[in-house]
Amino acid sequence: MYSNSQPCCGMAVTSCQSASLRELANIDPESTLRAAYCHRVIRHAALWLQSGISTANAANADEQVDILPGTCSNPNPLNAIRDVPIAHIDVAWYMLAQAEVASGVDLGITANLNERLADGPILSLELALRTQLIQTEIERQNAVGFATHFKTYVETTAFYAQNRQRIKQSFDVFNPQRESVPTLTGNPPFSPHEERVANDAIIAFAVRAAVGDAPNAMTDLRHALDSRFGAPFPGLTAFDYSESAPAEPDTLDQAVLDSLSGRHLYS
Repeated sequence: MYSNSQPCCGMAVTSCQSASLRELANIDPESTLRAAYCHRVIRHAALWLQSGISTANAANADEQVDILPGTCSNPNPLNAIRDVPIAHIDVAWYMLAQAEVASGVDLGITANLNERLADGPILSLELALRTQLIQTEIERQNAVGFATHFKTYVETTAFYAQNRQRIKQSFDVFNPQRESVPTLTGNPPFSPHEERVANDAIIAFAVRAAVGDAPNAMTDLRHALDSRFGAPFPGLTAFDYSESAPAEPDTLDQAVLDSLSGRHLYS
């Protein structure tokens, strides 16, 4: 079986997958047996790639997604392939975007995703992608990248938390519901969901900075968020507390920030 764990492999295969998905848009999956096979095997390859590279796997963590040599170049597929259900092609684009983010190589897939989607954004998959983006910036301790993706991450995650049951029940991989995320308001007060999501992300950045012994990381993050928003932003209380902490913390978040206070994360 091929390995999708090496960065160079991931970059090359992700690029090929992008080209393949673009071509699929011009092929009717019911037109011929080979067309039916192409549609299914390219979707499976996208799942295989994303499951091996991304930290937010689409497949069940207990199920390994494999692809055998020759799978993508079978000239004589079995007719039984027509009986295999195929997810909407937009689902494959989301999987490919997540793989691109996790690989660390910008191939333009995520940046141009909205242009690729046939029928608009899929909320649950937007959540997975935006979570992947913010997790990647936390891991890399990239304050500017974190600030860039912070707003859309908070918007999507907070909206999903408020509508979780409805979104989960309505999700259909073959005909996914399309829905846009409400834009985060520019000024406070922010909703409790928005504040909670923002605080969690900022504290995660702080914890990763402490583990990696990254001096002044939170000062850099504060500057990046201030520059990006130019106004109060959700999660600002995490910085306000850290910069003027009382003798005793009142919440778990404050206790965590207290424990990090001696790590030189602020200049």
